[in-house]
Amino acid sequence: MAEGLLSKTLGSLNDSIVVQKLKILKEKMKRLTARKDDICAECNQAELQVGKRKRLEVVDWLDTYKLKRSKFESIVDECQKSRGFVTNMQLNDRINVMTKEVDDLFEVSHFLNGLVLDDPKAKEVAFNLEPFYGELFQKNVRMILEWLDDHPLAYSIGVLGMGGIGKTTLMKNIYNHLLGDWRVIWVTVSSDCNLYMLQEKVAKAIDVKLSSEADTDKRASELHHSFVMMKKNVVLFLDDVWEKFQLSSIGIPNKEKGCKINIILSTRKEDVCRMMGCKNYVIRVQVLSEHEAWDLFKNKLETYDDLCFEGQEIAKLVAKECACLPLATIVIARSMIGVFDVLVWKNALAELKNPSRGHEDMDEKVLQKLKFSYDRLNNELLKQCFLSCVLYPEDSPIYNKSLIEYWIMEGMLDDKGSRLEKMYKGYDLLEKLKNACLLESFTNECVKMHDVVRDMAISITNCGPRFLVKSGKQLREVLEEGLWSRDLVKVSLSANYDITVIPYGMAPRTPILTVLKLSHLSITKIPEPFFDHMRALKILDLSYSRIKRVPEGVSKLENLRALLLDGCKELTYLPSLEKLTNLRVLDLDYYSKLEEGVRGMEGLEKLEKVAYCPWIINNDMTGFNRLIQRSHQLSCYRFWLTSHDHFDLNESPFNGISWLSFEEYLQSEGILSMEYLESERILYITGVEFGEETSLLPTSIEVLIIKKVNIKGKRALTDIFPSLVGALKLESIDITQCIGLEYIFTGTQQLDVLEILKLTELSDLTRIVEFGSCSFFQLVVLEIIKCPKLKVVFPFNKHWNLPNLRILEVGNCDLLERIFESNNGTLPNLVLSLPRLEELYLDCLPKLHCIYEGLIVCDYLQELEIDECPELRVLNDIKHIICPASPSTLASISKDAEFWEIFQQYEPLNVTQISYKINQILEYVRCEVIADIVF
Repeated sequence: MAEGLLSKTLGSLNDSIVVQKLKILKEKMKRLTARKDDICAECNQAELQVGKRKRLEVVDWLDTYKLKRSKFESIVDECQKSRGFVTNMQLNDRINVMTKEVDDLFEVSHFLNGLVLDDPKAKEVAFNLEPFYGELFQKNVRMILEWLDDHPLAYSIGVLGMGGIGKTTLMKNIYNHLLGDWRVIWVTVSSDCNLYMLQEKVAKAIDVKLSSEADTDKRASELHHSFVMMKKNVVLFLDDVWEKFQLSSIGIPNKEKGCKINIILSTRKEDVCRMMGCKNYVIRVQVLSEHEAWDLFKNKLETYDDLCFEGQEIAKLVAKECACLPLATIVIARSMIGVFDVLVWKNALAELKNPSRGHEDMDEKVLQKLKFSYDRLNNELLKQCFLSCVLYPEDSPIYNKSLIEYWIMEGMLDDKGSRLEKMYKGYDLLEKLKNACLLESFTNECVKMHDVVRDMAISITNCGPRFLVKSGKQLREVLEEGLWSRDLVKVSLSANYDITVIPYGMAPRTPILTVLKLSHLSITKIPEPFFDHMRALKILDLSYSRIKRVPEGVSKLENLRALLLDGCKELTYLPSLEKLTNLRVLDLDYYSKLEEGVRGMEGLEKLEKVAYCPWIINNDMTGFNRLIQRSHQLSCYRFWLTSHDHFDLNESPFNGISWLSFEEYLQSEGILSMEYLESERILYITGVEFGEETSLLPTSIEVLIIKKVNIKGKRALTDIFPSLVGALKLESIDITQCIGLEYIFTGTQQLDVLEILKLTELSDLTRIVEFGSCSFFQLVVLEIIKCPKLKVVFPFNKHWNLPNLRILEVGNCDLLERIFESNNGTLPNLVLSLPRLEELYLDCLPKLHCIYEGLIVCDYLQELEIDECPELRVLNDIKHIICPASPSTLASISKDAEFWEIFQQYEPLNVTQISYKINQILEYVRCEVIADIVF
């Protein structure tokens, strides 16, 4: 009977131990699975970029995870079915082994070299193509493939045909067929491509870095060497070739021994095929048969079966008017989706039948057919948005966000609603243009215009509204004044890097001009009268030019909504902006050298987006305060406030970083977490002296960075910036080398969204919070380095609440005694829960004798590093941190093997037993000096 009772007791105890250990194992597996999900998500995102693949060590890790997961599920299943003491003992051993394996796998899940790597072969990705209609199309595909297979020597194949007939689609099908067996290379040439640019495109396609010098012969030699070294037979696709050129001048070997490089090119010009050596190998792409064109039209229309009989008959006639051209058929069919009214179909047919004067050749006829889809937009706003796309260089991808920003700046999306609401509206319009096949997706972040669709859009802007578009055309000088007609609405001369001057005295008479793009030019000076007759101008883009002075005439452009000067490194003078009362966007990013700063900006009440880096304020915050006080619509900003004495471009956090990539810089520096890469409200202050006056902060600020600031007459950050109390969206604070700062916060502040707090080299800091308490509910990262007067990190608070703290790092604080202050014995010490803490680093803290006198429970602690903290090694002052971790998962732990062996035998079942158990173990071991922290 006694044996039965003992067996029952041991069985119950063992059951309890197994249940507890299984619970811990489940938590660890949950953490490991979360890590696996993160790895898969990051890999999937990275592999969206062409030329990226998982590292083999990552693949192996994921395979290992699958095995461990299967083993874990088997153990869980057995635990649910287990009976008896012996079985549970066996399970106990298996759980111990499994827990160790899960810990080990998690420990090696942080891949220091990244998850993916460059893979040139992976750049050969198949084009995503829809099925193409036409027997002749399939015949052309077979013919080209046979030519490639039957001929041992390299040669050129020409694909000839008018715009929109399917040349590019045919080439992409061939490309997809050859993937794997051949080395395939795709280059889009376009009409405005010169020799230097073409070399650059080819080099990018084969992943070769060319010298940047202007000597095209040397660059050709570099490319030639790269091609010769290719082991596979190569097919180089040159799409949209407009002019002949020598392959050797680019660096492409031509029928050399041991180097088989075939060329397949598409062109609209027969003489290009002949002079590029295509000879008898030319495919003339023909239009579809009427039957094929009708099938294509019905497929793209989608709603044909829902039409009434009369509507279906008219639809057939409309399809015939597309002249059996694939592009026209697709675009026009898409424009009629959802139209069921017979009268509307009849009107569409009438419009397509109506011939235009002067359009006799086939190319012009195609443009007229495509224009029907533009007319069918039935929305003036959509039409304006579409036409604005021609301002970008031909065949260049257009970033969705950049395009929508332009629409907002011009006022096309209305001035009502928040900036975010306008962005949403812009994305909706963009989607409608893609659905109408007037724009096509290039990547997830970019769109592109088919060259024929672009030709159609330009033909529209040649009539009205009138545009002058010469972007990326290798112009060497600005178009003469006589070509700037009075009815011009938009002008783009951007990306003509050889334009160095604008003729002296030039002053185009363009009274209704609203957009002028002169970005990425090499001009150093603009004549003073140049803007005198542009009073309707809304957007002036001079970004990345070499201008030194902005003419005074800009100060009179009272309708101006956006002034873009980012990347103008040589800029030294900007006239007063006082009269630009409609200005919404001012971009002065990337190191202008303004001698007097920006005058008149503080009175611009309609400003919505500002990047001003640097803003030389010379210890006078008056202008900044006035701007913040009056610009109620300011919702997107990046400021760098500094003084002449401390102005150092090398210290700028914005060094060489565009608006779109600035957040990535913050993330790489640890200032901003990945979750906030969309942050657009950032203030950086350096080299400024704060006196008795107070300063304003935008209440919408998200990131505050302060460095090398001297504070006089004030003790806390909230004394300098009283409005910090109302900054309810502040996510990150980083303060470095600030003299006179004794406290960060005073009283009770609402810091409910603060995630990152970094305090470095604050010589006078004594406490983080002067009195009262602050809510750090969302705090994720806390770093305190070289704060010699700080004694306690967290003063006693019976309502400590740090549920999201993941990283706690404290180092080089000479007087620091405690991390968490106790209650001095007046009340029992509470159990401190840090449920998300993953990393704890304590370094060079000579006075630190206590982390916390009570118990600290950490469920996810992964890394513990304690170095040069001598007071923590006194046995009587050991404090307990409780976590379900084993020694192998920690970076720094007790090296006493006997201690761990005994501790594992007496593994506690719950928190209430931990203190008693540890004391028993310590008494048993009887060591003089053991672990700093015990688990």
